[in-house]
Amino acid sequence: MWTKLNQFDKVALIWQELEQWEKAGNCWQKFGDMQKAAFCWQKAEKLAEAQKCWEELGNWAELAVSYETQEKWQKAAQTWLKVIDQEKAAICFEKANLWHEAQQIWSELGYWGFVAICLQHQEKWIEAAEAWHKTNPYELQALCYEKCGQWAKAEKCWLEAKNWTRIILACEKQGKWLEAAESWENLGEWQKAGKAWQEINQTEKAALCYEEGQHWKKAEKCWRDLHRSDRLAGTLEKQEQWEASAIIWQELAQWLNAGKAWQKAQEIEKAALCYEKGKYWREAEECWRQLDNWEKVKNACKQQGQWQKAAYDWLESNQIEKAALCYEKCQDWEKAAYYWQKCGSWEKLAYACQQIKQWEKAASAYLKIDQVERAGLCYQKAENWSKAEDCWRKLYKWDKLAMVCEYQRKWSQAGKAWLVINEMEKAALCYEKCENWSKAEECWRKLNNWEKLAMVCEKQSQWEESAQLWYFMEKWEKAAEACLQMDDIKTAIKY
Repeated sequence: MWTKLNQFDKVALIWQELEQWEKAGNCWQKFGDMQKAAFCWQKAEKLAEAQKCWEELGNWAELAVSYETQEKWQKAAQTWLKVIDQEKAAICFEKANLWHEAQQIWSELGYWGFVAICLQHQEKWIEAAEAWHKTNPYELQALCYEKCGQWAKAEKCWLEAKNWTRIILACEKQGKWLEAAESWENLGEWQKAGKAWQEINQTEKAALCYEEGQHWKKAEKCWRDLHRSDRLAGTLEKQEQWEASAIIWQELAQWLNAGKAWQKAQEIEKAALCYEKGKYWREAEECWRQLDNWEKVKNACKQQGQWQKAAYDWLESNQIEKAALCYEKCQDWEKAAYYWQKCGSWEKLAYACQQIKQWEKAASAYLKIDQVERAGLCYQKAENWSKAEDCWRKLYKWDKLAMVCEYQRKWSQAGKAWLVINEMEKAALCYEKCENWSKAEECWRKLNNWEKLAMVCEKQSQWEESAQLWYFMEKWEKAAEACLQMDDIKTAIKY
């Protein structure tokens, strides 16, 4: 009846009561109430019809939101521009991958970080670097310069950011191998240092770096190229290639080393024969005993007895040093240590103590002659971390200092030591363990580890920066959570 009377508003209300939204929308449209018609069309999920209503009404904000719901980002962006909401328009252009249009809007707004991101998506690397320059994140400038092969400019930016690893990589790209090799060594990046030394034919330095980093195969190849059999044998031993190393030591007439290598290879008779050639009678005796060769045991004991008798004779004439040497020859290390101490021969005392694993006593002897590094190593073997720490601090051996501080759970001091040699990641982890969030933040920032940086910013309640970082990484949920922490509900909803 109401329809026949053309009272479409009343009919529309009835259809709304019955939740017949499409019919209600039609009636409201015929009645001329576009606002209510649009509402009903939305309820009926007839977005195209609702959009016609919003357009007729000039309600551009609702129209833009409707386009966003359909992910028609370009239309949404163009509609937002009609209500001069440039920020929302730019975001929609970005979602439509229309980076040039988004870039123009961000430029007008002076949001140079967003401008730079848009330029990066267009692979306009130099322009992007210049845009980043206006907001001073040197790391992002450097990355852009790297993309277009501008290595000198990239190096300069990394220098400003104090990112030593990336500085060295930029040096390598420019063929500055000497500078790169020395820098990799300072950072303890031994394989990279070795490779850099090889680029300028410094093979021995390369081999030493490979050994330091336990890249044995590479070190072995270097020593072979240099014809350094002694160093090659040492490297083979570190790979537990005992037979190969034993053969080399024999060729070099290094009988003690040859004997030890044969023993490791379970070639006891060969070991015993090498010890005999070098007159290492105690070691020879032990080997012959294992083989039950009692005739050879008897001979080895006889040879040792001569040294002990000689030592006794030297002591009778108060020749302590010569007596100590005799005790060394028959490997009576305790007596050797005792007499080296009496005559103040500290290096020999240290050596003797090491043979019987008296590490602290050896360390003290080394300190007497200012052999601080050797003392530090002995203290480490004795697990006397505090004294080892003193040694490494005195020598400015920051990597070793950091490690012994970690053993003592001195996280802040360990972090400082790692920082000195630019081991940013290790420093950051130490600072996190002692909850020094500001220091950890500095490290992660220099490493461009945005995720870790965002997390430590949150630990310090720096919600605005953490939100920006999560946005940059396109982790929308976390960006929204950060916004909610500072009661920025509008931005959180947008994310």
